[in-house]
Amino acid sequence: MQTEKAFVAVDLGGTRMRLLAESAGHWRTKVVPTGKSFSGHDVEASLKQFLGELPVAPACLGIAIPGLVDERGQVVACDVLPSIEGIGRTSFEFAGCPVHLVNDVEAGLIEESFDLPPNVVSVLVMVGTGIGMAFKMNGRLCRGSKGWAGELGKIPLCCESVVKTLDDLASGASIVAKLGGEIGSIQERIKAHDPEVMQALRMAGWALGLGLASIINLLNPELMILGGGALKFPGYYEAALESGAQHSMPQPWQACTIRRPREEELVVALGAIRFARNQGLINHA
Repeated sequence: MQTEKAFVAVDLGGTRMRLLAESAGHWRTKVVPTGKSFSGHDVEASLKQFLGELPVAPACLGIAIPGLVDERGQVVACDVLPSIEGIGRTSFEFAGCPVHLVNDVEAGLIEESFDLPPNVVSVLVMVGTGIGMAFKMNGRLCRGSKGWAGELGKIPLCCESVVKTLDDLASGASIVAKLGGEIGSIQERIKAHDPEVMQALRMAGWALGLGLASIINLLNPELMILGGGALKFPGYYEAALESGAQHSMPQPWQACTIRRPREEELVVALGAIRFARNQGLINHA
């Protein structure tokens, strides 16, 4: 009789979806390209195939969403993957196990903060196709009245008398759009140290620093974790830290430790698994 089970996660992103499964200390992962047209049906098809390849059945499934998830576990807004709006727990009943949806940055912070003392005020900022954040105080995620707190990319900033969002100025999607919309050609220009590209990356990082300074000045965190694919652009991360330090109050800035995630590529998927397992423990307590 088979008793072993797998703990499974889906980490949805604007350019790729990562599927991760853990069973008895063994890990299996798969990456699927996404994009604006990637739909809920595409998520379901990829997940069905992944589950079919596992040697054991899933015990629980955690799905990390780059957008807003309501109290019913349904996606109500997702600007980086608009075609997944409306999916929810019932969309994945075929998995045959408990299913839990969670915001992707919340999932990342769950993973990064599980071993912190409860009095540590911690923040995770993820900068990928879009920009999001999650924060934790007194051992609890601060989720807002509907669970939608943390949309850092949507904060408005005045830029040359025009109001733009932080996403408009600093997200991975905005960088790619500004530089021509082809990531391959942008990478080639980076290798050639194209001055236009290097300046655009630095200015985007500088804009992110304004968002970091806002967090520092408002929340006074002890720990800030910065993750996401956009931070790999040369000069971006350094410019963000320089701008953040310049525009923060000195004392809160100096009181905050800033670091990268411990498992950069897997942090969201690991957090989605941890969230799903914790929900199971809560529901059966």
